[in-house]
Amino acid sequence: MEKIDELIEFLATDGDPHSLDEISRSLSIPHDSCKKIIRFLAKYGFVQLNEPEVKIDPRTRRFVTATSRKIPMQAGSPPITTPV
Repeated sequence: MEKIDELIEFLATDGDPHSLDEISRSLSIPHDSCKKIIRFLAKYGFVQLNEPEVKIDPRTRRFVTATSRKIPMQAGSPPITTPV
């Protein structure tokens, strides 16, 4: 779980697309493990995978940014998850 958090925070830092290789090297996550984590995050909409690049979903980035700074999310922002 720690590596997933690190990966999301890494992508949220600038919001730019990053290659799988760059993410793997920067976070010291083995390439295969990094790929599995990214595919999992993409499956559930946390990141956008446009191989060879990965970009954090804007809603996920807003959430990560707001919670990491302890600042409440803007009123009227769309929810990060869809109601079940």
